[in-house]
Amino acid sequence: MQPFERLRAVVRWSDGLDERSLVAEAIQCLAGFDLDPAGLVMACRRLLVHHPEVARLWWLCARVATAIDPADAAWDAWDRLELDATASRVGEVIGETDRPVLTLGWDPTIEALALDRPDLDLVAMRTGDDAALSRALRMSDRGARVVDRIGAAVLDPVAVLVPLAAAGAGEVLLAASVARTLTDLDVAAPRWLVAPLGTALPHDLFGAYRRANGDDPGPVDLATFDGAIGPTGVQDERTFPRRRDAPEAPELLRLTI
Repeated sequence: MQPFERLRAVVRWSDGLDERSLVAEAIQCLAGFDLDPAGLVMACRRLLVHHPEVARLWWLCARVATAIDPADAAWDAWDRLELDATASRVGEVIGETDRPVLTLGWDPTIEALALDRPDLDLVAMRTGDDAALSRALRMSDRGARVVDRIGAAVLDPVAVLVPLAAAGAGEVLLAASVARTLTDLDVAAPRWLVAPLGTALPHDLFGAYRRANGDDPGPVDLATFDGAIGPTGVQDERTFPRRRDAPEAPELLRLTI
């Protein structure tokens, strides 16, 4: 498949379906533009216009668009995602337990945790996007119980895992449905922000991400959480805002296609 044909297929990717596969296709697509710098920037912009909510696409495009060898940077990004240790770090924080672990929704990092730690009783809470949750669990290699707000209140979990949409410029953003659910959650357990590789963006790129997504995701105070768990382990509200997963990419600050 030619790079532009693959690009058309990726930008038409159905919303809410398998972020991991979307990013993998984007990597293959961008690697094909290694000898076409103008085409590469255009491809990055088109990907971000059509999938602005996926922080890892911004991370990927920033790395590739600023690289001397874009193809090498694209495949290196895939290796980094494959080696992302966030799920393992979450498992270490939770430790050995017989109590359930509540997760607000289901994302690729939670899926990886489920596969790494089959001993954990992972319980997914509905956040208002039940169709997306159902699709994610159908595609999962390991199922999970699903509860609503009332069910979560009587669950007595050992921890609550909250997937990060994106962070940067001192802000933490969650998907709007997750942010609303977290506000109404009546559960007395440590709340951990799950921040995998590719979700902490530099200042200007994060600003572009915010502009592209409008009111969704929603901002949340980092002090809401007991800490943020990423590839290197736990960071607090002092150290996490310093994290940067991608370089600034001036070419991506104004998205046009």
